[in-house]
Amino acid sequence: SPTSDLIGHSFRLEQEITTTSPGTTSYSGIEWKVEIALDAGVDSIAAGEVVEVTSVDAGLFRVRPSLKG
Repeated sequence: SPTSDLIGHSFRLEQEITTTSPGTTSYSGIEWKVEIALDAGVDSIAAGEVVEVTSVDAGLFRVRPSLKG
C-alpha cells in the first residue's frame, strides 16, 4: 500500500516536536501531523534534526530520530 511505502521515510524537522506538542510537515503536497513514536525513547526532537517515519495513520506520521543521521 502507499502508506507502507512511507515507513522509513526520512525528513528534516522544520520545528521542534515533543510528546505533548506535535508538529507538521508537508509531503506529496499534503500537510501531515508529526508525532514522536511511543517507542522512540525521547521526549523531544529539535528543529533541524532528521527523523524517520515508524508508522503512519491518516494524515499522521509517527517518527523517531533517524539512525542514519
